[in-house]
Parts: sequence; structure tokens; C-alpha cells
Amino acid sequence: MKILIASDIHGSAKYCRLLLDAYEKENADRLFLLGDILYHGPRNDLPEEYDPKQVIALLNAKKEQIYAVRGNCDAEVDQLVLDFPILADYALIPAGERMVYATHGHVYNKEKLPPMKPGDILLCGHTHVPACEEFGENVYMNPGSVSLPKGGSPRGYIVLDEDKFVWKTLEGEKYNEFSVLRRTEDDMSGILAESENYYILGNFENVSLYRKSDSKFITCVGDFYGDPHDAYIDPEERFCVTVGCGIIKYNLCEPFEKYMYDRNTPQWIETGREGDIEWCDRIDEVTDEYIAVSLEGGARKKFDINTLEPVQ
Repeated sequence: MKILIASDIHGSAKYCRLLLDAYEKENADRLFLLGDILYHGPRNDLPEEYDPKQVIALLNAKKEQIYAVRGNCDAEVDQLVLDFPILADYALIPAGERMVYATHGHVYNKEKLPPMKPGDILLCGHTHVPACEEFGENVYMNPGSVSLPKGGSPRGYIVLDEDKFVWKTLEGEKYNEFSVLRRTEDDMSGILAESENYYILGNFENVSLYRKSDSKFITCVGDFYGDPHDAYIDPEERFCVTVGCGIIKYNLCEPFEKYMYDRNTPQWIETGREGDIEWCDRIDEVTDEYIAVSLEGGARKKFDINTLEPVQ
């Protein structure tokens, strides 16, 4: 079964129409809405063509094909005008051999997890920011918002087709995907770097470290605004470096703490991530003294290997 997953329409007739156009073009079997359907919410600006009555008519015409969960902006009065159930707090969707826990995200989310088995997928809306992030033995996913995207993200949706999730813009342009099947050496187009025992996989904005022997996820070693552009693993496997919107150096040692933005720790240091951002295209050279990178525009710059301070 092919399911189109979307969230946070917030009463925009314009983007509801575009979503339904995408649904038809995808030839999906069901439309799954992750909440916040009609009301724009007190913290949001009005979306384009804010017209909840028109959204009601558009969605009710597809009532036999829509599943939904309740968002924090949805109320009992909304259920009176919508002809499909919207007040469930969560739903379970099988995807291959995994189970997807679908919920809006204001109650259960990455910071407050629902009961989940290893391998389960947490699917949320609410943040208006697309995501695909592995944590421990689980995965967090988000399609972003149909009408009010945040963080510079596109308006879009996810298509779940059997065992593969694909992120697309409302225009149908694919920009990320995730397969629930175990990844193999022949299915690793997203590998940024590898060594004897590890490999680094770029997955949308996240950078994940895996153990090579069994393809087991270890931790997140970076999180970029936009795609990571390049990575490097020290031949002695003491550290790794990833670049894109800035530079992150992560030490490859226990306890493999999960990377968190804007917080230098003994596990990692970073630079060029805010203010005067260093937009890096690739890693040119890594020595015992410095890391040399090529910046967007062609300039070359060196950073101290221990502090990431610029050097001549």
C-alpha cells in the first residue's frame, strides 16, 4: 500500500489543494494527516488563502481515503465538520517489518518518547521541520508542514511505499529517502566516509556513525542546516570530521555521546556554525596540525586540528 503522509495544513486552502494534487499524482492509496488541519494556531501567522471552510470541503470529498491523528490545534468542534475521524492521539502503521508510531508530536516526541520497541519509527508533525534521524535503535521522522514550513525547509510530504519513505516537496521533487530494510554495502549511496571499522552516512541534515561489521547505528555525529557535504575518518579512528554549514570534529571514543548543536563537549568541537558561517564544500587535507577545507566560492582555509581556530 502506498500512503502519502502530510501535516500542519493549518487551514490553507491553497496548500490543501496542492497537497491533494500531489496525492493524485502520486497515485497513493491513502492520505495520512498528522494533525493541525483547520486552525492556524495563535503562534503562527495566517497561511496563504486561509479558508478553513474550503479545506473542510476539499478533505471531506476524500473522506474514505483519509486517516488522521489529532494535533494541538484540533478540537472537538473540528470533528463536527469533518467527515473522517481526527481525534485519535496516535495510530500504528506497519512498514516492512517495523512499526510506525504516528502522532502529532505535541505530547509524544523525541524528548518524550511513547512506549516503543527497538526498530520502531516515531512519526510526528508539529515542528514544521522535516526530519529523518536515527536515535539508538529507533528512527524519528517528520514530513514538515504543508503550509507553514520553518527553518528554511520546503513545503512537502512523505510517501511511504511498502518499506521505503521518500520526502518530497509539494511540487513532487524528491530530496530524501529512508528504507526500513537493513542497509548493505551495495545500497550505501549516502556514505560520506569510511574506515576499517566505521562508516559515516549522510541522511538529509543528519550525519550518522555506523559500525561496519554489522551496519549497526552508533550515534549522530553531526546535524547540519542543509545537507552535509563531506566527511573524513582518521586512519587510526581517533576522530571524524564533517563539513557543510560549518565544521564538526567528533572524537571516536566511548561513550559516543549524541551530537547536540551549539554545545562543545569533550566528545566534539565545532566552528563556523552561526554568525559568520563557514560554508564548506569539501575537506582537502587533514594533518596532525590542521584541517584544510574548500569553501563555497573556491577559497581554501585551514583550522587548528585541536581547537578548530583559523590558522595561516
